[in-house]
Amino acid sequence: MANRKIFNFLEEGLEKVLKAQHSFRNSGKRTVTFRPFFASLAAREIESYSLWIENGGLVTRDYDPRHVCPGRVEVRMGGYDSGGMGSWPFELPCDLDIKSSMHEIWLASNSAFWDCVQDQSTRDLMAVGSKNQREKYRIFTKEVGDKYSGPEKRISVDLAEVEKMLKAASAEIWQEGKNLVDADITMRVRREGRHIVNSEGARIYYDSLRSMVGVSVEAIDAHGWVIQHGRNFFPDGMVRPEHYRAIVNLGEELREELAEIIASPLQKNGSYPAILDPENHGVLWHEMIGHALEGTSMKTETGQNGQKEDKVSLFLGKLGRKVAPEFISVDDDPTIKRLDGYYPYDDEGARAQRVRLIERGVLRDYLHSRESAGFFRTNSNGHARSEQSKDPVARMSNLIVRSSNEVPLDQLKENLLRICAEQNEPYGLIFEGSAGGLTIPERSHFETYPSKIFRLYRNGKVEQVRGAYIVGTPYQIIRNIVQTSNQYGVFRGECGAQSGWVPSTQEAPHALVNSLEINQFPETKYQQFRKLVVKK
Repeated sequence: MANRKIFNFLEEGLEKVLKAQHSFRNSGKRTVTFRPFFASLAAREIESYSLWIENGGLVTRDYDPRHVCPGRVEVRMGGYDSGGMGSWPFELPCDLDIKSSMHEIWLASNSAFWDCVQDQSTRDLMAVGSKNQREKYRIFTKEVGDKYSGPEKRISVDLAEVEKMLKAASAEIWQEGKNLVDADITMRVRREGRHIVNSEGARIYYDSLRSMVGVSVEAIDAHGWVIQHGRNFFPDGMVRPEHYRAIVNLGEELREELAEIIASPLQKNGSYPAILDPENHGVLWHEMIGHALEGTSMKTETGQNGQKEDKVSLFLGKLGRKVAPEFISVDDDPTIKRLDGYYPYDDEGARAQRVRLIERGVLRDYLHSRESAGFFRTNSNGHARSEQSKDPVARMSNLIVRSSNEVPLDQLKENLLRICAEQNEPYGLIFEGSAGGLTIPERSHFETYPSKIFRLYRNGKVEQVRGAYIVGTPYQIIRNIVQTSNQYGVFRGECGAQSGWVPSTQEAPHALVNSLEINQFPETKYQQFRKLVVKK
């Protein structure tokens, strides 16, 4: 449930910062006054527990049995259409002592106030004589100040017993070095209670609770390279001692898969027809399209030095135009409770909304924070997200890819072989499992990292290969997607960007791609394992 003390601190701080003002007489002997037209304060009550276990032994344990409370003050001056902004982080004491807490908020509010004065003054100066004054200011949307209190969530498990279980699981997976250098298990459990108030009347509280176990194994290949293979286990709710067998089974499966991987040949660079499984297909859309549709990255931003900062122009000005195959539709939907990107309100207090980004291949919308929405003359669609006390920007949540050109997976493989024959290629590639990816949207470049790669030869033979990753540019890939399966899957993870790390999910079917560019990892990517000369 909401912490009343935290809300009291935030509301008292909000009242004080809204009353703050500073006046002075300029060189023309005119009185200039700076006062906020908008302010918001937010704090998160965080409980977290993390473990790192290696070969049955505990390496690190990080547990805060009470909480940390990072927060943020935001102040805006000028006006919704011609404003400046200042923000400042703070951290409340763990015991929520009243005097100490209000002191931290007071210091942060004062710093945010003066940061805003500086930002507003600089933007006013840059706007003088400018042909496009609108680009010089921060434009901020007016939104409804909702009041919301979500259900309480708690870490309700004996964490000491979970630690004991995970140590035993790691030891069983490792089996004292049987074909493995290491068998690692990491666990993260995190609860965040978000408290948000602002001058428009918003008073938002909700809890989020997420737990995850990462299992990874390492072995040595014929080159003496250390090869790692891993996957994450996401329980339905909390990690519990009864998950022992599921985690061990995952580890044993990874151990067997790793033995097959290190015995496989390296895949050469090149372009190949391919099938992406749901994880790889979903990650592909996240990296190549999702980030380029985040409104914050597309708005023209003038820094305090007067220079325009890099923006992502890949889909700028293309609303209503075809940007993808007509059988593809893409939504980003933070309201889906079963997926990790769920939240009822974003970190600016705007109600979360499902956004239809692409409809039958046509670009329909962007993801917006209140600032990016202001720049594009629309309203926030509830996608401002951040880690702890960072400034929120437009981010993805649950990216959902749907297709109207579906066939069974077996038929998709037959179609892959047909494309191989048409292109006179000896084989196509099939990608299974994903370790994520990265993107440089302003350069229209992305990379994704498949966990397993298979060659499917024209005679039906299947051969596993390794050591390669997917590269390309968005339009290059988009135009080559020709069909999907009717089987959908989910990739769960975290996305790192300008405003920090946030949970995100992608849901998609398999995809058949006419041509996909593959790069081989350089040798420098691998850790070299030295010859064993010391006996155990």
